[in-house]
Amino acid sequence: MAGKVLLAGILLAALAAGAHAAPQFGMSAGGGFMFDYAGLGYVRTRDSLAAGPAAGSSISVEHAGFGAWGFFDATFAEIALAIVGGPVDWYRDGDEEATSYGSFAALDFSVLGRFPFAIAGGRVSVFPLLGAGYTVVLMSREDFVGGYPSAPSRLNSFRMQFGAGGDFGISERVFIRTSALGTWRFPVRYLEGLADDLRALPGMEAMTRGDFGATVKVGVGFRL
Repeated sequence: MAGKVLLAGILLAALAAGAHAAPQFGMSAGGGFMFDYAGLGYVRTRDSLAAGPAAGSSISVEHAGFGAWGFFDATFAEIALAIVGGPVDWYRDGDEEATSYGSFAALDFSVLGRFPFAIAGGRVSVFPLLGAGYTVVLMSREDFVGGYPSAPSRLNSFRMQFGAGGDFGISERVFIRTSALGTWRFPVRYLEGLADDLRALPGMEAMTRGDFGATVKVGVGFRL
């Protein structure tokens, strides 16, 4: 009997501790600055009519976006909107130097699930992040002739996101939010269309694949 009472006491203590550690529901909003490096995908080709190195090649597209972002969250989810822009680089056959250059401006949307854990007496919380995002390209400019998307929307990209973040309290209502995310983007429509055009050539095979990237955000938040 005494053992059962002791076990019940231990279970109640554990439940109470878990309830105390569980994050309290709350809402906040804010914004700041962000950097987003993204590989927009690859096209890899193979010419069955050629031999040696000429039989295979690749084309990839990368962008580096700088901009401002704003967020709204409700404890377990964050919704964010950003305005970003910067250079777009084009690479062939794994070259270290870009083959061609351009630039872009875009709106970026993301939804992230989060589960905060309070530390340092509750003034700091850290949280894993997992979700998805979509970039809508509003403007694109090329610094070379030929081959660039005829419409900016052909560089729109969908991505999966995973990483971690933290809130660092400045006062009862104001905090600094930081997050670092790895991303996986699916190949953009421009690359899918390019692969289709290449497959129409005699003996040509073409396949697309996505690519990794990274996003870093820093901002100021306000508890509502």
